[in-house]
Amino acid sequence: VEVPLGHHARWSVMAEYCNPWWRWDRKSQSYQIQMGGMELRHWMSPRRADSRPLLCGHFAGIYGAWGKYDLEHDDVGDQGEAWSAGMSYGYAMPLGRHFNLEMSIAAGIVAGQRRHYNAEFESTHLIYKYKKNLFYAGPTKLKLSVVYLIGKKSRKGGDR
Repeated sequence: VEVPLGHHARWSVMAEYCNPWWRWDRKSQSYQIQMGGMELRHWMSPRRADSRPLLCGHFAGIYGAWGKYDLEHDDVGDQGEAWSAGMSYGYAMPLGRHFNLEMSIAAGIVAGQRRHYNAEFESTHLIYKYKKNLFYAGPTKLKLSVVYLIGKKSRKGGDR
């Protein structure tokens, strides 16, 4: 969800939530992630009646995110919680009246705690082997999104 701020929409606030949750039966492989975050974006050119469409063009932003994960393969896995913060850059272009294509990349840090385990008894019991602090600095997101714009036309013909 992204909401433009102000009449010229030079700023916007974006919130996202991701919850993929896969599990395979053979050898109990799993990929479980829950993540949520917010981003404050600055659009490079102001929006005027004769200018860019809503939420289109180049943008730069700052973001923060938090999530938890459980990654398991062959009864050995890692799980934990992590947070991330950093800066993003992207470009969005209109695909149609109500659709945009958005491409972005972000860099920052990821920190948290990682617990390594062995799964026993058909993955119903986790035996923790060790805990480690997690810290990473570098690219954190690469994103390609199709965006649906919700709204109605204003009297002057522009999007609201």
